[in-house]
Amino acid sequence: MPTNLGGKVTKLVFKTAGFRQILRSGAARADVSRRANAMATTAGEGFGVEVHTGANRVRATVATETWDAAKREATDKVLTRAIGAGRG
Repeated sequence: MPTNLGGKVTKLVFKTAGFRQILRSGAARADVSRRANAMATTAGEGFGVEVHTGANRVRATVATETWDAAKREATDKVLTRAIGAGRG
């Protein structure tokens, strides 16, 4: 969308392929993996991490791997509470 900055009209054009390249980079994968592992570690034993590179970005899943971990998440919300560990 054009914007008027001091009498001049400036138009921003985003390069979608460039964003995609950054979001799928090794650095992005390392950062996402680090954050997901921090959450799994904070949640405790029985939580695992899977990191995938999709068509547009890297994504991670932290999930229970044992019945005990599933029970702790269901009753104590240990993984839900560990989300903050992935923010830093």
